[in-house]
Amino acid sequence: MRKFTLFVVGLLVVCSIFPQKVKAQVVINEFVANGTPEWVEFYNSSPSADYIKNYYLDDDQNFLDDTGSGTKKLLTSLNTLNPTFPYFETTSFFNNSGDWIILFDQNGMMLDQFQYTSDPGRDFPIGRFPDSTGSFLMLSYSTKADGNSSPPTPVPTPTPTPVNIQKHRSQPPAVHRKGRSKSQQRPLSWVLRQTQPHTIRCLLPIKQKTIKIR
Repeated sequence: MRKFTLFVVGLLVVCSIFPQKVKAQVVINEFVANGTPEWVEFYNSSPSADYIKNYYLDDDQNFLDDTGSGTKKLLTSLNTLNPTFPYFETTSFFNNSGDWIILFDQNGMMLDQFQYTSDPGRDFPIGRFPDSTGSFLMLSYSTKADGNSSPPTPVPTPTPTPVNIQKHRSQPPAVHRKGRSKSQQRPLSWVLRQTQPHTIRCLLPIKQKTIKIR
């Protein structure tokens, strides 16, 4: 029992002399790449966000070389009024047509990254939903220094109603004869009928005529 007690005491002494450094979790949470200003918001799980001011924001994956890209930004001006959602503002840093958004710590270790490949639109936000753990999506509206909004709800496309072509096909107008019902109408051809010797009555479609043969 005495040996176990001495072991525990010795372990506590070692831990107090060489404390373990635990890095708080911080990730990119929301950003506007095409705006004035451009800005990036982070999600921070620590009670304080001041340690993030020693980190860097970059637009390429090479911490040591900024050739062909913007110079990485030290986050000394990070806004930490809301330590859970601190944000950093900049101007003319990201390319509208597509770029990388990368967070490095002070030692050049990459902590988080996201690449967009097309222009999201003027002042349109891209962010995680839900905060911290979700995938990056187009959001309904920006919420700098606050929890992210949900993605816009898609509008359903109306289903077209089929049209019965046979039903709506135009019909030829009916031909009616003046003074006669449909049952009494005669065909358009002449009808000849002998009524008396040497007399032929010719029935026309509209009226009758008697023709005498001499």
